[in-house]
Amino acid sequence: MKNTIKFICTAFICTSLLAGCSKWLDVQPVDQISDEKLFADADGFRNAINGLYQQMSSGSLYGRELTWGINSVLAQDYTAANLTTPLARVANYDFTSNAALISQISSTWSTAYNTIANANKIIHAIQDKDASFFPLGSAERNLILGEAMAVRGLLHFEMLRLFAPAPVDDPNGKYIPYQDAYPTLVSVPIATSEVISKVVSDLETAAVLVAEHDTLSTNNRTVMSSKLQSLLTGSNTPKGGLFFNFRLHRMNYVAIHGFLARVHLYAGDRANAKKEAEYMYKEFGPAGRLKWWAFTPESQTSGPNKYHKLVNDVIMACYDPNFPSNLNTYRQNFYTFKLNTPVLNVLYPSGDRDNRLNLINRTTDISDKWLQSTSTSQYVPQQNFIMPVLRMSEMYYIYAECLFEEGNTTDALRVLNEMRYARGKVTTFSSTDRDDFYDELFNEIHKEYMEEGQTVFAHKRLKRDIVVGAQRIPIDNKFVLPIPDGEKIF
Repeated sequence: MKNTIKFICTAFICTSLLAGCSKWLDVQPVDQISDEKLFADADGFRNAINGLYQQMSSGSLYGRELTWGINSVLAQDYTAANLTTPLARVANYDFTSNAALISQISSTWSTAYNTIANANKIIHAIQDKDASFFPLGSAERNLILGEAMAVRGLLHFEMLRLFAPAPVDDPNGKYIPYQDAYPTLVSVPIATSEVISKVVSDLETAAVLVAEHDTLSTNNRTVMSSKLQSLLTGSNTPKGGLFFNFRLHRMNYVAIHGFLARVHLYAGDRANAKKEAEYMYKEFGPAGRLKWWAFTPESQTSGPNKYHKLVNDVIMACYDPNFPSNLNTYRQNFYTFKLNTPVLNVLYPSGDRDNRLNLINRTTDISDKWLQSTSTSQYVPQQNFIMPVLRMSEMYYIYAECLFEEGNTTDALRVLNEMRYARGKVTTFSSTDRDDFYDELFNEIHKEYMEEGQTVFAHKRLKRDIVVGAQRIPIDNKFVLPIPDGEKIF
């Protein structure tokens, strides 16, 4: 694992808000400053944790490949003829014949593991720090530790989904290592089941740690409970300053539980997936007790001020103030963002009423989701800089599937229809036939996560073919990316 010891964690200074958006500035590689200097005070830990998020927002991770990039190409979201090499090779599941594509895949692996290594660096450094070291005491110490552990767990899970078969196919196969020590010079792959266990352990521990700040602290829980106003624009002024704001852009308490639901479902553990999704549904969703998240109303899905990323139910997103310009540069070289017309024709039949269709120009089949909005409305410009990573809608889909599989078809249909209605559907889905249910569920998932990089993993975990017009693409080993040659342990 040669790349995992290249510590490229970046230090950041949070500056004041500018036009309602946060900016991470003054980048300095950690390998140019000593650990003693970096972690000499609480600001050093704050800067280091911000560095993790900047790495996660890079094009190799959620800034492209794990959202609208390779993951979406794998799911056949785009018209292959409008993709230039190397992405056309991805659409044909050819990962080894193009040098540029090989480099892209390698960069995703190395950036993820470098981010993990930097998370481990933070975890290692904070272990010996007493709560009194931090201005906000234990709430701050635990928040930083919890976020670092959550990042570590999530990125291992992302690498597992890309570079290994689904657990249902090979739970004991050894494909990726789990880096949970600092420093680590050599790591060997471990069984997929062990990776899942470690991911769950990290996320569960992280949820307990961040809870003190996000849900228990009387000083700062309003940063979470103020809904879109605070989560997206950072309009609150929490005790401790800017670092404790913008929880939508961080591994917050609710997001961590959401990721637990995702991990358990992918692992085939529907009992625990249901437990987590039900908790999210009953506590934080629109039907829940606290109602911290909502769904974007139909009135905000069209017109010049449309919420092009349907941001109201985004639980966790990455943020990059340079994202629009980075995206446009890449788009000019590789994409037209033309969606797959045969797929759209199935997902959106003539006369269909669905708010998500308002984001797609059916003349060109190009979506607004990743195009820069020029709106001056309060919440629209901030959406230009985020990459949705987790939505409340996913909790509804997970909950509905788990209810259906345990035989509670009544509640399964109720929850699924609540999500359909939230996206503008006026018909009620009522079939209890298993094939019909999964057809509808997958249609919903594909519409919801078009260009967000999640659809392919729903197919992968259930070995469900991807259908593009008359073409049927079976889920097999071609959906496993090759581990970069320099990372293989022989």
